[in-house]
Amino acid sequence: MWRWLIAVSVLVATPAWAAPHRHVASRDPAFATAEKLWSAAKDPAGWRAAADAFFALAETATDADKVAAARSGWAAARNALAKDVRVEMEPGHWDRKPVAKPLSEPDAWFVQRAERYEQLDRGAPDAVVAEFIRANTLRHYDQLEPANALYLDIVATHRDQDVAEYAANLACDTFVQLGQFDKLLAFVDQLRTDKPFLARFPDLAHTLRAIHLK
Repeated sequence: MWRWLIAVSVLVATPAWAAPHRHVASRDPAFATAEKLWSAAKDPAGWRAAADAFFALAETATDADKVAAARSGWAAARNALAKDVRVEMEPGHWDRKPVAKPLSEPDAWFVQRAERYEQLDRGAPDAVVAEFIRANTLRHYDQLEPANALYLDIVATHRDQDVAEYAANLACDTFVQLGQFDKLLAFVDQLRTDKPFLARFPDLAHTLRAIHLK
């Protein structure tokens, strides 16, 4: 029952985030090369090449160019992702015992780029989205403990962001998958004390109340 309530709350309104690319105005000729890779990208391999070029620049650029390169690298990495892992709800498998699987090479690459972008552009809304998508990618492979650590971090440190609502729902669902019902109830009780947060997200408030009453 809990998982049904959580699933409805997540699926009713899943946001369609995107990280737009902005031309990087830099005198460094390496940026022009990365921009050409961006312009030429037509498939995941092309976007990966562009992302890698921008992230490589971010490692050596000055502060202003570092953030600009990281943002362009993240946008290219998003374009390289072949599937949407914002929310992975699989009703047909809710009763199976989760067994962690290794990430595919493309998804391992994506998770690494997402984490590096978070480090380079801390505090930016897109960096919080990167953390959320990274968590969902891990969750898709049943790596539930590390995924839930990321959901909980988003709720704890980015409660002012809209993505916190989705992270809270998926944290609850992941606690259920892990059979960690004591942790679920403690998390729910903790969130229910934050009245301003729940006032912003009435659907989440309804879900938390239903779990509390169960």
